[in-house]
Amino acid sequence: MTDPLHGLPARLAELRQALAAADPVKLAERAGATFEPDPASGAASGCFPGVLHLPVWGQPVQVAFPQFEACREADHQPLGLLEQVLLAYYFTLTDGSSPANRWISFTELPEGRFYTRAFQGYTGEVLAKTFGSDLAAFKRAALGCLGTSHNDLGEASYEFLALPRLPVLVVVWLGDEDFPTRYQVLFDAHAGRHLTTDGCAILGSALVRRLKAQAQRSKDL
Repeated sequence: MTDPLHGLPARLAELRQALAAADPVKLAERAGATFEPDPASGAASGCFPGVLHLPVWGQPVQVAFPQFEACREADHQPLGLLEQVLLAYYFTLTDGSSPANRWISFTELPEGRFYTRAFQGYTGEVLAKTFGSDLAAFKRAALGCLGTSHNDLGEASYEFLALPRLPVLVVVWLGDEDFPTRYQVLFDAHAGRHLTTDGCAILGSALVRRLKAQAQRSKDL
């Protein structure tokens, strides 16, 4: 799992093919989404064309069924590859569980301990290079990505609602002369009920990319 993005287009095609045969109403119920059938189909439920609606990173998104192609509702722009894959994994795997309201590290996910070093390398270490000890810059980026501040972990921590039943947290511990500033991505304890460990790795990578992009936009203002 050194490269969480390897083979994603092929995997996305496989997931979409399987999801196209599912009942969209049941998919919506498990995922915390709503299903709007296509009026032209003349059906209210079942395996009929329509649109699934749900928030992704706090923004309204619609997913065409059965194609399972996602776009932002505001401007109908397609989501990026990472978000498309996350949605496909999520709709495939979620069992409808609510968040546990308890945070765990990547190590605590199934088989996560074998890939923790790699995960930290492309998440926490990237954030440390991007923000360092500049908490103000990190907080601006987190708020720009619709994060919610927590005061009980680290010097700063922000929660992000990636998908309706799947929050994720970024925590910052400021360093000193002996230890560098450290960033870590944490998951809700029920994350494994909604995504595979590979999917959680993609989720962490997607969040870091969003925070980096927001930081760059702030610099450009």
